[in-house]
Formats: sequence, structure tokens, C-alpha cells
Amino acid sequence: MFTTLRTLLEVELKDIYDAEKRLVRAIPKMAKAASSEDLRQALEEHLEVTKGHVQRLEQVFELLGIAAKAKPCAGMKGIVEEGRRSPRPGRYRGARGFGRDRRGAASRAL
Repeated sequence: MFTTLRTLLEVELKDIYDAEKRLVRAIPKMAKAASSEDLRQALEEHLEVTKGHVQRLEQVFELLGIAAKAKPCAGMKGIVEEGRRSPRPGRYRGARGFGRDRRGAASRAL
């Protein structure tokens, strides 16, 4: 599958890059849907950290002379999709179930 450690490194970096970029797109939506101020604030703080990860990965790509191109990360794609499918307000009586469900999806993504 991988002929050299360099090839393995490149594939893994591209996978991680995709995962971080997916989070940068998903976290603002999760923060908007957050049921508590604490959760919204935690997500917004994590978004800034994640943006830093993306920038550092881009620096690593540049140092290694690799195009900063994402390789689809199936794991993160599944976690983000799971968060999209979680219940919306109104499906259950009250918002408590909604908040717990969103917190669960957010904790898996973080």
C-alpha cells in the first residue's frame, strides 16, 4: 500500500487536513444550534483552535513541498454527518433532548 514512510506521512497529513477543514465548516453550525451559552462558547473557542491547526498543517505542507490538498477523511465525514442528522428542536417535547443530543455530537467531533 505505502511504499515509503514519506508516502504514508503525505497521506496521513492530507487526511488530517480534511478532518480539520470539515470541522472549520461544521463548528459554526453546531455553535449556532447550541442549547446553552457554555456549549456555544466552547465551540467558538474550539473553532479558533481548529483554524490554527489548519494553518499549521498548511505550513507543514509548504515545508515538505507538498500541495495542501485534502484527502477525504471518512471518520470525520461520518461524525459531521451524524451531527447533521441529530434531532432538531420540535421533534421532542421541550428542548432538553435536543441540547443533550447536540452536545453528544459536538463531543465526538471535538
